[in-house]
Amino acid sequence: RVFWALCLSTFAVYVITPAGPRDAIWKASWLAEDFFRALLPALLLHLFLIFPRSQARRGVIPLLYLPAAAYLVAQIALLQSSGSQAASLQEAATRFWLAYFGVYAVAVVWRLARLLATHREEPEAEKQVRWIGLGVAVGLAPFLILSVLPRALGFESPLLSSLAVVPL
Repeated sequence: RVFWALCLSTFAVYVITPAGPRDAIWKASWLAEDFFRALLPALLLHLFLIFPRSQARRGVIPLLYLPAAAYLVAQIALLQSSGSQAASLQEAATRFWLAYFGVYAVAVVWRLARLLATHREEPEAEKQVRWIGLGVAVGLAPFLILSVLPRALGFESPLLSSLAVVPL
């Protein structure tokens, strides 16, 4: 279920794009995209905490989703604000999401490194972890280095951000 939700969130973030007049449909699209964007980092980390077998205590998993809830609250507040307040809130929410995604991505990489170190005796599990680790490294590293990190630090390059999405 977590993998399915991760795939759905990734798909929704890349497909749902609010456009047109700022009516009820635009607001619904905005909130839908932000809902899935908010869940994406938490779902990614959640997946790696339960793969190949759960290593997380049950009480920890719900806490992974607290930043997602905070991001959604900010997006709802953004819909109700206007002018310079909206622009500064949008920038703060974007930077928050980038930091949240970056921290969770680093946690995923750390978890994969630990999995690789501990599954040496189980060849099948080690092979699965290596392939998933390779996929995460090839897909996530360019996005983190070329898009998330510069944007979180206040720099922006639309060309580099566009190129960074290709491996994803």
